[in-house]
Amino acid sequence: MTNLSRRNFMGSALASLTLAAPFAAQAHGTLHSHPPKPAARANLSLDDRFSVLKTANGDNFNPENLRGKPTILFFGFASCSDICPTAMANIQQALEESGNPDSHNVVLITTVPAHESAETTQRFLDYFSEDFIGLAPIATDNGIFHQSASAVEEQAASVNEIYEAFGVIRDGHHSPFAYLMDEQGEFVRIFSTQDYTPTMIPDAPAP
Repeated sequence: MTNLSRRNFMGSALASLTLAAPFAAQAHGTLHSHPPKPAARANLSLDDRFSVLKTANGDNFNPENLRGKPTILFFGFASCSDICPTAMANIQQALEESGNPDSHNVVLITTVPAHESAETTQRFLDYFSEDFIGLAPIATDNGIFHQSASAVEEQAASVNEIYEAFGVIRDGHHSPFAYLMDEQGEFVRIFSTQDYTPTMIPDAPAP
């Protein structure tokens, strides 16, 4: 896929998503979170903290399901108009061109948890690959809009510990980088997602 066709694809995807999900968070600043300092990165892992997240089908997420192959972990949101769709398109293309598109898990965790459900996040990701996994503390759109604001915020706050550990700014975070985790869910490194090259996804060490 050329740069031009990637841009056209992302534009079509975002236009369709906007029509399908007008309730998604629409206005957030362009905030680039700072990744954790090197001393803290050794403690980053896909552990039980992630079980507070929901998948689009309403299940609690089980991080054990990611074991066995490396995971690309990204933080963003579906109504992002630039950094997030660029990241997903670049990751998808790099995996396709590697000759082994199923070699990595790809996980996106919403950074607008009181506004965006796992259902919305997954719908956004499906434009790039139906194998990508969208997670949020609230599973469905109805779960956001048919509860009180206090109930929504209580659930949204359950992911704050993950945001803090991974250096994420809640409500408006655009991530220009992704976290590479190894087959056991342990941190390997951070890499840029914004400048496409076929080898942009770094190697993860074998277990």
